[in-house]
Amino acid sequence: MKRKYAFTLVELLVVIAIIGVLVAMLLPAVNACRAAARRTVCSNNLAQIGIAANNYELSHGFYPAGVVAEGQAVTNESIDFHQNWIIPLLPYLEQRALFNQVDSKSGVYDAANRPVRAVSVAILRCPSDVPVKGQSSYAGCYGDAEGPVTEASNGVFILNRQIRYDDIPDGSSHTVFFGDKISDPFERGWMSGTRATLRNTATPPASGAVGPGPVPATAWPPEDEQKLVNAALKHFAAPATPFGGFGSMHPGGAQMAYGDSRVGFVAATIDPIVWKQLGNRADGQVLPGNF
Repeated sequence: MKRKYAFTLVELLVVIAIIGVLVAMLLPAVNACRAAARRTVCSNNLAQIGIAANNYELSHGFYPAGVVAEGQAVTNESIDFHQNWIIPLLPYLEQRALFNQVDSKSGVYDAANRPVRAVSVAILRCPSDVPVKGQSSYAGCYGDAEGPVTEASNGVFILNRQIRYDDIPDGSSHTVFFGDKISDPFERGWMSGTRATLRNTATPPASGAVGPGPVPATAWPPEDEQKLVNAALKHFAAPATPFGGFGSMHPGGAQMAYGDSRVGFVAATIDPIVWKQLGNRADGQVLPGNF
């Protein structure tokens, strides 16, 4: 008689257990690869924004103003012109068609600019950020202290002033221009020169979800702008919320673009004093060698 060979039940269970262990070991590696890929895309976006800002400076002799407004200080309220630094950079980000649709004589919140404000611009979105339609995952740095944006703010992207290269004596390579931020559904869109696209270095960059979390992609911009204001009042208990600092959904910190278009990862554990120096364009302080 020919002898038949087959797996016993015990052997089959052992094989299944081994496969399960291997899969469990591989899943974290797969997730880590995906996170690294998202971080690479984000880094490229920031690098392109940094290059666009420098090309703009080469063409005009100055960087765009962080926000244009009639008042002497900008807070997080929808009550002013508020066109920001992103709008003049659009032609340098291969978005000239979108730039041509912006009504430069109307404020960001006017009906004339409402269709443009609702557009989601791919290069302004970090793939790790929460998916809020019409928002930017990146912000310009207006200074090293929490408070309204004014003409006296010590960052590069400030109120109504177009900073020149010579206005950055600390060196553009030692000054934060742009960085990651976590989108908030109560922000006012990528065109708005408020908390939506301006942040400071008063506190080290946060890592992980903050705020109330994402809303459905169809929720921005709302049909009734007042609904957004009411929701913000209910959540924050004040119409003029702090601008806040940078942050991201990347593990451990956030990515920053410096004035020389270099992009680097800043850990959430960075020395707060060094971090404040990076947001100030003219503090005259010497940074550690790794910056």
